[in-house]
Amino acid sequence: MTKEYLLESASKLTQPQEKHAKEFEENKQRFAVLLNEKMTTRSDLEKLVGSENVEMMQDNSRNLFRFMSSMFTEYNPNIFVNTLLWVFRAYRSHGFSITFWSANVDTIFEILSEELSDGAKREILPFFNWIIINIPKFVDITDKQLEEENK
Repeated sequence: MTKEYLLESASKLTQPQEKHAKEFEENKQRFAVLLNEKMTTRSDLEKLVGSENVEMMQDNSRNLFRFMSSMFTEYNPNIFVNTLLWVFRAYRSHGFSITFWSANVDTIFEILSEELSDGAKREILPFFNWIIINIPKFVDITDKQLEEENK
């Protein structure tokens, strides 16, 4: 799997309408709080994030919603893919498991499905669905990057 594949598929995502991007922007802090509440109550949290990384996970939640809000305002597939690759790689090097991403993004998808208007759901959820579908590709690419570094 290649980064070029991710860039090509990400370029098919469509920037949400301004009103839906604004809806997300206005609620991003609340969404981060909801995500952190749900994630911190998981019995497998330490397995997902490693020991003593709960605060880092909570920061990641806030940063992710800020980042996605910026993408919904000025979508750039190159920045989107490269940032996600960096996040996968950086957080894994801090002890986050591969399964963290599925648990985290699935929870985000759940929250947004409940909280966004129907129009915003149609335009915003495809971005998170794209992330969910491509988690194995992000893992594969970042595994190769980490192998190269360790040579």
